[in-house]
Amino acid sequence: QAERAAWDSQWWFKALFDRAPDAFAIFDEQGHCVDANQATTTMLGYTRGEMLNMALWNDVPPDRLPELRQMWEKFLAVGWLEGEFTCQRKDGTPVEVDYLAVAHFIPGLHLCAVRDISGRRQAEEKLARYMEHLRRLGTIVYLSVSLPALARRLADAAERGIVGYPRMSIGEIYESR
Repeated sequence: QAERAAWDSQWWFKALFDRAPDAFAIFDEQGHCVDANQATTTMLGYTRGEMLNMALWNDVPPDRLPELRQMWEKFLAVGWLEGEFTCQRKDGTPVEVDYLAVAHFIPGLHLCAVRDISGRRQAEEKLARYMEHLRRLGTIVYLSVSLPALARRLADAAERGIVGYPRMSIGEIYESR
């Protein structure tokens, strides 16, 4: 009975791990991949066999390696880590990810859940460009409405001589330019 319960438990965990929509990978103490689910292999473009022959450092742009090594040391010391990072797919293209990692979820093994946020980043950048465009458009609309009214008020004030200049007609104001 206990043996059957243990097998069922392992089967449920393995099914959940393998079929999860988010990428999950398990690493040993040295950062070598000991398991990766289908979402991980799809996101990074490696086969599961290739992933099992890799370390955490293999799917990172070379200029980010020192940062990743520091993050790994912090992760092992603190016991968990979360944030955003840029990984590198097999074809060399970058992939922006959001991750949550838990150290020693099983003694000597570390679980990392990763989600591709490249699409979200692109949408955020596009939204920022649209917002800037709208801000500029709003300024143009504001100026196109406000400047003529301001010009009329200044011209009226000049005609009445209340802005500190001698009285002038609108015609004289324009002619003096």
